[in-house]
Amino acid sequence: MFGEGYIAQHILQYVKQFSEKRSYQIYVTSCLQAIAENTTHYLTGKGIEDYGKSMNKSWADIIDPPKPTKEEKELENIDCVEFTKNMFKKIRGKGDNK
Repeated sequence: MFGEGYIAQHILQYVKQFSEKRSYQIYVTSCLQAIAENTTHYLTGKGIEDYGKSMNKSWADIIDPPKPTKEEKELENIDCVEFTKNMFKKIRGKGDNK
């Protein structure tokens, strides 16, 4: 009943159950987010208008945030002087407008 095979089997079973439970929770919260977003819009003479609150992040993104992109990493490492110089270049039309 105990031994290496039992422990390995128990760990694999636990990981499978944990993964299934987590994927189900993510699915349910994504569905609820879609329902909430769909009910915050209404049609008027001006077009579709938003009212009420809506979620701007999914539960999956909160508990397991996506990795930052290359551009986001570069912006984190930029110093204030360089950022200010680039900003004024863009204002004057001399820099790239990214």
